[in-house]
Order: sequence, then structure tokens, then C-alpha cells
Amino acid sequence: MKFLRGLLSRKDDQLRRKAERLVSSARVNATSLFAPTIDQHALLRNVKTERWDFVVTIAGVFIATTRLWNLKIGDQREQELTDIIMRSLAHWNPNNGIPGIEDCKATFERNFDAFTRAQHEPRFITSDSVGWWVVCNLLMRAPEGSEEERKLVRIIGTAITRTFFSWWSV
Repeated sequence: MKFLRGLLSRKDDQLRRKAERLVSSARVNATSLFAPTIDQHALLRNVKTERWDFVVTIAGVFIATTRLWNLKIGDQREQELTDIIMRSLAHWNPNNGIPGIEDCKATFERNFDAFTRAQHEPRFITSDSVGWWVVCNLLMRAPEGSEEERKLVRIIGTAITRTFFSWWSV
């Protein structure tokens, strides 16, 4: 029993460390995605680096946080880790961090439901839902459905989802 408790506490510590690193890791991810994505998608050439960093960071944090809520680690533990993430967001961007997550969540949920009802390709529902939010916020308008915009939604959403979907794996 003592061994099991020790194993569980190490796992909990790992989750806490991951929660503490999430925002900074999402920022690094956003920075690393900027140049290659802009180079391949001309419609993003007018997007300012600061805007990109904010939007893509928020999307990464959102995906990881959503996955946290699916871990079934208990309400108290989940809330503790979520609080760490929200404090990090508020520290990083006091005015827009938490509202950004709330907006991403609301848009994601609408898109996820709409894509599900429309029988969208199941393996892309999550990535396209978050990618839609990212592209809307980068272009400052909803994607109009062009081939280039659809590709951009898929590419950005997939890159973010692949990076943060398994964030909590230990």
C-alpha cells in the first residue's frame, strides 16, 4: 500500500509540473509554428507575431486543459491543476488570457457540435474545431470556405491538437 501511495504521489507531482509548464510550453509551440505556417499560407502574411503568439498559445492551453478534464482524476485534483493553469494564464496575459480560453472553449463547443451533426470526418472534429477558432482570430473574420482557408484550419488545428492532446501522459 505504501508503494502504491508513493507511485500515485509521483504521478500527481508530474501532473502538477505539467500544469505549471503548460502555458510556457504552449508559447514555445506557438513561436515554433509561426514561420513555417506563415511561409506556406499567404493569407496569414499580415498577421502580427504578437497576435499569432496569443491565439496559438491559447488554443494549445485549451486543448491540454480539455484533456485534463477527461482524465477522471477527481474533482478536487482537477480543480487544483486547472487553478494552476489559470493562474499561469493570468500571469502571462492578465487582460486576455482567461477571456481567451473562455472564448476558445465557447467557439470550440459550438463547432464541435455543428461538425458532429454535419457528420464531419470524425478524426478531424477536434482539430478542425480548434483550428476554426484559431483562423477566425488570426484573420479577424470567419473563414469563408475557400480551399486555402479549409487547409489552414486543418493544418493549424492538427498541429495544435497533436502537440497537446496527450500533454498529461506520464
